[in-house]
Amino acid sequence: MNHENLDLSKDDDLKKACEAVRESRSEWKAKIVTFLQDVQNTDEETRVSLEFRRRLWNENPISLSRRQVPRSMLRSRTKSSKGGSSNA
Repeated sequence: MNHENLDLSKDDDLKKACEAVRESRSEWKAKIVTFLQDVQNTDEETRVSLEFRRRLWNENPISLSRRQVPRSMLRSRTKSSKGGSSNA
Protein backbone atom coordinates (compact mmCIF):
# COMPACT_ATOMS: atom_id res chain seq x y z
CA MET A 1 0.00 0.00 0.00
CA ASN A 2 1.25 3.46 -0.89
CA HIS A 3 0.87 5.49 2.31
CA GLU A 4 1.76 8.75 0.57
CA ASN A 5 -1.57 8.80 -1.24
CA LEU A 6 -3.72 8.46 1.86
CA ASP A 7 -5.97 11.33 2.80
CA LEU A 8 -6.43 10.97 6.54
CA SER A 9 -9.45 13.27 6.49
CA LYS A 10 -11.34 10.42 4.70
CA ASP A 11 -12.65 7.58 6.84
CA ASP A 12 -11.56 4.80 4.47
CA ASP A 13 -8.01 6.12 4.18
CA LEU A 14 -7.80 6.62 7.94
CA LYS A 15 -8.90 3.01 8.46
CA LYS A 16 -6.24 1.82 5.98
CA ALA A 17 -3.57 3.81 7.81
CA CYS A 18 -4.63 2.40 11.19
CA GLU A 19 -4.59 -1.14 9.81
CA ALA A 20 -1.09 -0.62 8.42
CA VAL A 21 0.10 0.53 11.85
CA ARG A 22 -1.56 -2.47 13.53
CA GLU A 23 0.12 -4.87 11.09
CA SER A 24 3.55 -3.34 11.54
CA ARG A 25 3.17 -3.41 15.35
CA SER A 26 2.21 -7.07 15.19
CA GLU A 27 5.33 -7.87 13.14
CA TRP A 28 7.46 -5.80 15.53
CA LYS A 29 6.05 -7.63 18.57
CA ALA A 30 6.83 -11.00 16.97
CA LYS A 31 10.41 -9.90 16.33
CA ILE A 32 10.76 -8.77 19.96
CA VAL A 33 9.46 -12.09 21.29
CA THR A 34 11.86 -14.04 19.08
CA PHE A 35 14.78 -11.79 20.00
CA LEU A 36 14.14 -12.05 23.74
CA GLN A 37 13.75 -15.83 23.55
CA ASP A 38 17.06 -16.07 21.69
CA VAL A 39 18.78 -13.95 24.34
CA GLN A 40 17.21 -15.96 27.16
CA ASN A 41 18.32 -19.26 25.58
CA THR A 42 21.91 -18.14 24.99
CA ASP A 43 24.54 -19.79 27.19
CA GLU A 44 26.96 -17.72 29.28
CA GLU A 45 29.97 -18.44 27.07
CA THR A 46 28.15 -17.05 24.05
CA ARG A 47 26.82 -14.06 25.97
CA VAL A 48 30.32 -12.79 26.71
CA SER A 49 31.43 -13.07 23.08
CA LEU A 50 31.99 -9.93 21.05
CA GLU A 51 29.84 -11.31 18.22
CA PHE A 52 26.87 -11.80 20.57
CA ARG A 53 27.25 -8.32 22.07
CA ARG A 54 27.38 -6.77 18.59
CA ARG A 55 24.23 -8.66 17.59
CA LEU A 56 22.55 -7.64 20.83
CA TRP A 57 23.37 -4.00 20.08
CA ASN A 58 22.93 -3.86 16.29
CA GLU A 59 20.00 -6.24 15.74
CA ASN A 60 17.88 -5.27 18.71
CA PRO A 61 14.27 -4.79 17.53
CA ILE A 62 13.33 -3.00 20.74
CA SER A 63 15.45 0.05 20.04
CA LEU A 64 14.17 2.43 17.43
CA SER A 65 17.48 3.21 15.82
CA ARG A 66 19.99 0.88 14.27
CA ARG A 67 23.12 1.85 16.13
CA GLN A 68 26.56 0.56 15.34
CA VAL A 69 29.15 0.08 18.06
CA PRO A 70 32.17 2.25 17.15
CA ARG A 71 35.33 0.16 16.71
CA SER A 72 37.28 2.59 18.88
CA MET A 73 34.85 1.96 21.74
CA LEU A 74 35.30 -1.80 21.41
CA ARG A 75 39.10 -1.51 21.34
CA SER A 76 39.03 0.80 24.35
CA ARG A 77 36.91 -1.62 26.37
CA THR A 78 39.05 -4.58 25.35
CA LYS A 79 42.23 -2.83 26.51
CA SER A 80 40.75 -1.77 29.83
CA SER A 81 39.26 -5.20 30.46
CA LYS A 82 42.71 -6.78 29.97
CA GLY A 83 44.32 -4.44 32.45
CA GLY A 84 45.56 -1.94 29.85
CA SER A 85 44.78 1.71 29.92
CA SER A 86 42.23 3.37 27.71
CA ASN A 87 42.57 6.77 26.15
CA ALA A 88 39.22 8.05 27.37
